[in-house]
Amino acid sequence: MNLFKLRERKNMPPVATPSEPEMIPAPVVEAPEERLESLDPTTLMAKIATITADYNQVRDQLQQRLFDQLDALEATQQGDEATLKRVRQKRDQVTENVAKLQVVDTATLDERLAANQVQVTRCESQSAQEEAALKQADDGLAVLQQQADDLKAQLHALEEDSRALTEKMRSETDPLKIVNIVDATRTQAEKNAQKHKQLDADLTALTTEQAAQRDARTTQLAALEAVKTQLTQHQTIQSQLQTERDTAISANAKALTAARAQLKQLQQQQVALEKAIADRQQELMRAEHRLREWFGSTHRVNALSLDKGMFVFALDSFLPKEAAQLATLVTYLLTAGAAKVGIYSSYFDINLRSELQRWAAQYDIDVAKIEIINPLLQLQASDAAITPTKIQLPEAASESWNAEHTQLELQMSDPQLVLRVQYDAAQISDITYLNAGQPVKHSFFSRQGHLLANALFDAQGALKQEEYYRQDGILALTIMYADGKQNSVEVFDQNGVLRRAFNNTEALIAWWQKGAFTEETRLVGRFQHPAYTALLAQSQATAVPYLEPDDVARAHFTATLKDTETTAFIVADYAVAQALIRTADRDLHLLQLDDVNLPFRIASPKVTPQ
Repeated sequence: MNLFKLRERKNMPPVATPSEPEMIPAPVVEAPEERLESLDPTTLMAKIATITADYNQVRDQLQQRLFDQLDALEATQQGDEATLKRVRQKRDQVTENVAKLQVVDTATLDERLAANQVQVTRCESQSAQEEAALKQADDGLAVLQQQADDLKAQLHALEEDSRALTEKMRSETDPLKIVNIVDATRTQAEKNAQKHKQLDADLTALTTEQAAQRDARTTQLAALEAVKTQLTQHQTIQSQLQTERDTAISANAKALTAARAQLKQLQQQQVALEKAIADRQQELMRAEHRLREWFGSTHRVNALSLDKGMFVFALDSFLPKEAAQLATLVTYLLTAGAAKVGIYSSYFDINLRSELQRWAAQYDIDVAKIEIINPLLQLQASDAAITPTKIQLPEAASESWNAEHTQLELQMSDPQLVLRVQYDAAQISDITYLNAGQPVKHSFFSRQGHLLANALFDAQGALKQEEYYRQDGILALTIMYADGKQNSVEVFDQNGVLRRAFNNTEALIAWWQKGAFTEETRLVGRFQHPAYTALLAQSQATAVPYLEPDDVARAHFTATLKDTETTAFIVADYAVAQALIRTADRDLHLLQLDDVNLPFRIASPKVTPQ
């Protein structure tokens, strides 16, 4: 059941922890003639404390001012580059527009003009044809009219001749003469009558033909008027199209002039922007050089704040060899001002709390400032008040202790049954039940005497089931085994009702980790340790990797660092910090463990005038 052990405690190296701040008196105001050689160590330490405090404050201000200048330059540069991009896009658009305007696009109007001209020509030709036909009709009517006039004249002559004969007959009184006149003119009268009848018929036919030709002329005249109307319409359209074409050409010329003026203005603006960007680029290079010269990086490097969120250490990434290093980190944070730190482990070990308590005691760490975070311990936690109780052992046929008096063996009345009782500081920690030398049950107890867990074994001594109990005695979790492997995990709520089931504890832990940490949790673990990277992938916590010299010395350190977006780190020393600053292409927040050691000399770049 002891899945968690801090290995070889006695052989662990001593922990290098920062000394607690010494009570240093306020700086002594020197008299002008006072020399450093005459000052005692306490006063010198006070002066150093004042100098370092001032140095840190001035350094932060200098870094802030330099980055403010760089940010202002970059913001202006980005604005100008965005403007330049828009100007170039506009210039390209105007250039394209100028190219289009240089070729006047009147094709559509020209097509319409040509099509309409065809109609004008057609109407003019048709009008001429209609006028010729109308003239021909008029000429025909004139001929017919002349013929009618001739017929009428002949009729009139006949009528005059007939009247003359009639008058002549009326003027005679002598009957014999009248008879002779009649006889003499009878033949002429008959000829005249016959001719008159013919002339009447001819005139009637001629009149009918005249009427028909007049009707035809009226139709031709209407057709001519219709053609002239169409011609007038097409001529009007032609005039309008020509005006529209002339207007388009004129407008195109004006637009071309305006576009060329706009293009010239854009080109001038582009040249000015490009010069400003190039000049500012030099300023940016000088500003970045100044940052590298003074701070070794063009990215911000600030101290990691201890006030935003609790630090939680991924214990599994420090085991089994780095327990002392973990103690150094925890002690440093608590000494630096952190109110509490968390220690997380995924191990299902009911001894985890006591193990960590012994570890804290070994390295003189205040247990009250450590919060243990573990899925098993959380499942076993209870809100009920826990009253200590004493474990009652059964009566045995015989008892025997080991030499250290830490293990009691009870031989029961059944010779096959033996109870092996393990003590920790005079308290029972666990009991193993043996039947014919094979374990059948193993029970674990808290320091308050409450049952924490049972391990049950089959007849061959193989583990078949584990039972974990809450501090109030209610079953919290069972793990079933088959062929030495987990095949079922069941989790129960505070009332003993089944809550969830999993295939194994790995699935349970993965589910639990998703809600165990918030983004405010700052999870500390050894850089790129598999247990740490897996935990970060399954939780929402903010990564704060711990970097040692071996980490930055690895060949894949640069590539690995580029694959992560982590900005907060705890570094072992100044050299690690500098390697990280040179490698990481981002702003950083660092906590450096050896920052209380004074460098043998502090130098600064040469101050050059602005």
